Amino acid sequence: MLSPLKKALALAVLPFSLQAQAYEIEPLGEGIYRFIDDRHRSVFMITDQGALVTDPMNHAAASWLNNEIKQRFDTPVRYVVYSHNHSDHIYGGEVFDTPDTTFIAHRLAAQDIANTRAKAVPPDLVFEDEMTLRLGSKEVQLRYHGPNDGRGAISMYFKDHATMFVVDWIVIGRMPWQKLWSYDIQGMINSTREVLEYDFDTFVGGHAEVGTKADVERYLTYLESL
Repeated sequence: MLSPLKKALALAVLPFSLQAQAYEIEPLGEGIYRFIDDRHRSVFMITDQGALVTDPMNHAAASWLNNEIKQRFDTPVRYVVYSHNHSDHIYGGEVFDTPDTTFIAHRLAAQDIANTRAKAVPPDLVFEDEMTLRLGSKEVQLRYHGPNDGRGAISMYFKDHATMFVVDWIVIGRMPWQKLWSYDIQGMINSTREVLEYDFDTFVGGHAEVGTKADVERYLTYLESL
């Protein structure tokens, strides 16, 4: 049996072990992956010309992901795309900040990062309505849909993978954040309707589970009823 001292030491170490095990990479198709950090999720894409990473989330998570990309794929990170201005999604980008990496955000997210002096890498490129990124043979379409949650929140459509990535304002399999403190409900409805105009099979959110287009349609029905 463990002595009381050893039991105390084991319990003290346990949270750190669980935190280390919280990181996970899940394949979504050839060259596209979901990165899981506890309750947060992001997406990254690997091509023959390098990687595109979305929200880095925080320093520890971004460091782990950066090492995994180097070890598993041996390719540089060419783009980091911010989904919006919330710090729990966009911190940690300094891990990827090299002369060959371009950071991208919507104008309003970039404005908020500057005005609040957020500890996030300022974007190199900003856009107003839409931007299309091409990396290798792959295409990613970025689009601003108007107010919904946070500032400068965008959708990211990985066209060649028929995959849509949205953070915070479309959540599959659970309700939106309980306090609804930053949500524009009608804006979320309008934005979700526009997302459904895209031809995607897989939906990935910044929280909760992977879903389908039908799941997003069901979520829209819920918002309209709410």
